[in-house]
Amino acid sequence: MKFNKILLGSLLVLGLGACNNEKGTDKGGDDTIKNAAYAQLSLSFADDLVSKATTVEDSITDAGSEAEQTITNVNIIFVDKNNNKIVHNELIEKSRLTPDAISTAYNTPTFAVPEGTYTVYVGVNMGTLANNFQKDGTFDADASFSAVNGDATNYATSGNFLMTNYIHSAKEAILSRADNTESNPLRIQMEVNRAVAKIEYNPGRPARTFTFDVSTTSGGTAGTVTTDLVAMQPVLLNTVSYVFGHYTDPNYIDPNFGDNTSQGNLTDASNIDIDNMESLGNTTSPAYPSIYCLENTDATTVGGNPTPANHFTGIMFQAKHTPEMDMFHTDDNLAIDATLETNGTFFVYNNRFFANKTGFLAYYRDNSTSSSCTAVEGLLNNVENDNYVMANSNTLMETYGIAVYYKGMSYYMATIGHSSSANPNDGQLTDMEYGVVRNHWYKVGVTSISGFGDVTPDLPDDDEQVEEQDANFQMEILIQPWTVILNDFAL
Repeated sequence: MKFNKILLGSLLVLGLGACNNEKGTDKGGDDTIKNAAYAQLSLSFADDLVSKATTVEDSITDAGSEAEQTITNVNIIFVDKNNNKIVHNELIEKSRLTPDAISTAYNTPTFAVPEGTYTVYVGVNMGTLANNFQKDGTFDADASFSAVNGDATNYATSGNFLMTNYIHSAKEAILSRADNTESNPLRIQMEVNRAVAKIEYNPGRPARTFTFDVSTTSGGTAGTVTTDLVAMQPVLLNTVSYVFGHYTDPNYIDPNFGDNTSQGNLTDASNIDIDNMESLGNTTSPAYPSIYCLENTDATTVGGNPTPANHFTGIMFQAKHTPEMDMFHTDDNLAIDATLETNGTFFVYNNRFFANKTGFLAYYRDNSTSSSCTAVEGLLNNVENDNYVMANSNTLMETYGIAVYYKGMSYYMATIGHSSSANPNDGQLTDMEYGVVRNHWYKVGVTSISGFGDVTPDLPDDDEQVEEQDANFQMEILIQPWTVILNDFAL
């Protein structure tokens, strides 16, 4: 199944700028519609998009939170098939929707539209977004949406959760004033789903502490490393996306993109603020952060900037490692001991673990050239405190083979899978293998950690296969389609 980009808008602030009356008002025009024909929409809020990937557990549909299922009003937009001009934008309040007698759909009142041939679009909880679609304006079916000025707080409240129909499921309608009278309106059936995907660290997988053994060069076991997951950050989203329930802030913008959709170019992972990632700490609220984001199943161009489909959505996990004390190298002759750095930083070099910078440098000076020692000492400046430059860790690893686990941390990149066609051994990807799809709720949980991650956050290269990433880190995904429930009627 091929999913298309979201069709509606650039604003998500709730506001009822449109007017309406019992017969319907042609928004942006007068109340007298010439050559009027009549239509009625039957809207279903269904979830028929269930997909099970190889990493996905069986699940049941979940309605989600009240904010995610509350409907305030519906905008119905009629676009002229001949010139792509908006002819009619009908606002219908929730109280005017009535349950269908023989199905789970909800029916709109009958309303008047000039006769003609149209493409019909539906938006739920559009708010002031609807004001962008004025009569006689050109309709941009390729438009995507984001929140206003990077502020997503309104988006997470009841009645503001935007829902739309897909572009490919927009309906063609031919209205005739002779055939489609007020007593015999054209009945148009349409389906509406949420405009975003939801990603959540799964409360069903509460484990945050893991252990793994480190092998010696001879094949034995050097010792055990205890690893605690401490934070996560969604990355590689195809446009601006927002994290809700952040422990220090109401929302958090993906750092790998700009602050609006016209700046949707991927940047490197050095922009990730490792001190402001989503906390997974037991004493931090919320314990299981969630995000809402756009689907990423297609390559798209926004504002002239490409966002390729192979930038699959994933999660960067931050983990803190504590090696067994017996694993640390000691040498009385070089005054190398196992006294830990107070901030938890440790070093791995030449298959040896070092508990502190002083002991590591003593070993390195004894086994390296003076020029490299001078360079390494400079790169390790301030590694004992918060003034250390994390970019130095990349240089130390790539140039000198020195792994500096600053504050004991390493980073794992895990990509979210979707389709049952995903084959980790075929070396090929399709758009839907690892695509995040709108109206789906992805619960992710870590099942095992078998080795160290990267010393700094590292996003995959454009040509790096997803299957080749993070062999030391296994993540399980539970995909649940939301059930959209139309509720709180005042009939």
